[in-house]
Amino acid sequence: MTRGVDMQEEDVITLDEQIAEAQRELALRRKCYPHWIKSGKLDMTTAHYQLQAMEAIIKTLMRLDAEQRQLSLCTTHHEDPA
Repeated sequence: MTRGVDMQEEDVITLDEQIAEAQRELALRRKCYPHWIKSGKLDMTTAHYQLQAMEAIIKTLMRLDAEQRQLSLCTTHHEDPA
């Protein structure tokens, strides 16, 4: 999902959108880093660390998403039929 650059302060970027952006960023880094390492713009140790960090960010966001979904199932209120 693409959002405009003129987002208002009260606009919320959903967890699903955050996950998608982090996944997009990781894919971009995986594509660009080999060239940057080869050209000397980035050293391999830093690239490896940054890729691991981005993977950890995605895992954390996905775990939060799963926990929130599970919590919402537990807190759903049903109307009393009486």
